[in-house]
Amino acid sequence: MTAMMPEKGIDGITPDNDFINKLLSPEVKVDGTSKKGPAKAFLVQLSHKADTRNALAAHLKDLRHVDGGDRQLTSWLKEEGFQTSVRSVVQALNEAKATDLMFWASSYNLFVHWSANRSHPWDKMPKAEGAACTLEIGKLRDSDNEAVVLLDGKPVTDFTFANSTFRTTSPIVWTTPSGETAQVNLHLQFSVFSGYGEAGFLSSYLGVQAHGILWPAAGTTTPAIWPVTPPVVSAKVNVATRDAALAPGAIDSMSFFEGTYSLAPHNTKTTMKPVEVVISSHNGRPVVTVNGTALVAWTFDYNNVLAWADEAGYSAWLQCLVLPGGPVFVGKITNGDAYEAVDVVGERRGQSSQIAPDSTLDNFVGQQVAAGLATASIVVLGNVLTSALEMWGNKAEKKSKRGGAADAAMDAYLELADKVAAVNAATEDAFPYGADVRVLDPAAGKGAEAAQQEASEAAQSAKTACAAALENAEGVREALKTKDVLEAAQKSSTAAYRAHSAGKAALVAEESAVSAANLARAARTQAALGAAMIAAQSYNQAKESAITAVRAATDSANLALQAVETSVQHYVETRDYMRLKDMAEASAVAGQALKAAEEAEAGWEADSSESRKAAIEATQQAADFAQQTYKHLRLVHTN
Repeated sequence: MTAMMPEKGIDGITPDNDFINKLLSPEVKVDGTSKKGPAKAFLVQLSHKADTRNALAAHLKDLRHVDGGDRQLTSWLKEEGFQTSVRSVVQALNEAKATDLMFWASSYNLFVHWSANRSHPWDKMPKAEGAACTLEIGKLRDSDNEAVVLLDGKPVTDFTFANSTFRTTSPIVWTTPSGETAQVNLHLQFSVFSGYGEAGFLSSYLGVQAHGILWPAAGTTTPAIWPVTPPVVSAKVNVATRDAALAPGAIDSMSFFEGTYSLAPHNTKTTMKPVEVVISSHNGRPVVTVNGTALVAWTFDYNNVLAWADEAGYSAWLQCLVLPGGPVFVGKITNGDAYEAVDVVGERRGQSSQIAPDSTLDNFVGQQVAAGLATASIVVLGNVLTSALEMWGNKAEKKSKRGGAADAAMDAYLELADKVAAVNAATEDAFPYGADVRVLDPAAGKGAEAAQQEASEAAQSAKTACAAALENAEGVREALKTKDVLEAAQKSSTAAYRAHSAGKAALVAEESAVSAANLARAARTQAALGAAMIAAQSYNQAKESAITAVRAATDSANLALQAVETSVQHYVETRDYMRLKDMAEASAVAGQALKAAEEAEAGWEADSSESRKAAIEATQQAADFAQQTYKHLRLVHTN
């Protein structure tokens, strides 16, 4: 069969063959060489193109009660360039859900319930409330379609996938809340929650998820208090607490996100007045205030999205991302006078910043939420297709089915499809992604972890240099108490040199943190993202050390200059012109040392890449001038 794809279909959904082929294994390329190719190709486009999903939903609404609706829908598929049938699409979808691990590709937070009633000692430990680890499934970068599975960034190579169930076939190491480890096998069944079968009942969590158990590996020794009943494992995308992970339709409680968030433009060139969002509680009920004004009609739903309209002077859609370093709000906000929304990011006050030194925040988790919603949309539409096929195939019962239980179930599914589509549209708008959304690069992840280690070592070097600068600055004060100007000048010079060392270490930390951030974006794993955030925090610590050190150098230079000028005045009064000449030269270079130190301090406070480099150079100049001051003073005191 040759490709018979029109340039444009009736709804403008032209198949993107290059895009589709990137995501299909070689044996099912859209070239007609496989009978399953067109149906799978349609599924790929369905998962990555919201327009295709919306068009399919619209056709299902129009055709589900029409005689021959399946034939009309098949004609639409062919007109859109997919030489397949509705039944083949349903079969391909069922096959993909059951046998294709890549269908469920995403980044999951895994939680463990060690006992059904939480009576097990491990259930009562603080660590049990948080994610035990992350499970990531994706396509290995630069491979045809090789699936890669990672637990906390480490590859899992021995596993099977059938009937939508993932099973490890060789033991993996699992860390318990007490810190003990066990050799276990992990079983997880993947699904999309679509309510409890009641028409009109729609779940809050919208996306892919998995539930299963941990089995102790045969022939291995488990910790003494390992549960008799296999522990239950639950997995969801962008969920922070195990209660939310366990119940299929649950989302996190707002209490987890309590705190103050300062919203700022994601693009540093965009200007916007500060917006402070506070999440708190009163009498057990959550309260949201914006710039001090309590909101009335806000919502918190759909995978941790906070939204409100026309209150406190703003309208907002804010997705709370559950990141390794703590929650961060990312989304869009519009004030009452503006026509265009501003992309904003808001970190919780008191937690370490997760913004990289180049002022970027990795949108990897947000993109996984968006991609998971697309998968959920396909599953829901597949449920509608299956029900519609049944109705189209039972002509004699069609009239009795209309308005009955089956019809009501379809109404519920279509309502859910609309809800998922609306949430997905907002999420994709905030976190746009391309064909590589499901690509993982473990090698880049290792690189990010190595860069994080370099940043940590640089931060420690900056801290050590800062401590030495502070020690020498104190030495300046002690020397001046005994009017030892020569000793004060020497200590001032050393303080400046140590500040320069702290600055250089901070520069190394910055370069390593930027490298970690770039590698994390390529790796697309939580472990790499965590490493990048730790690297960013190391850089921030190194920067603080450098700033503290240069301030100490500035204070030392100022004290040294004052001491030299006092000595100059002394020699003026005693008319010791021989020493006065050398002291005047010492005063001049001491002034230059102070000026250079002040320039260095200003450079760090300006906080740009170029200003920081200039600050390091200025600190070197301050140290050199301080050393010249010391040499001039030695001439005075040896003559």
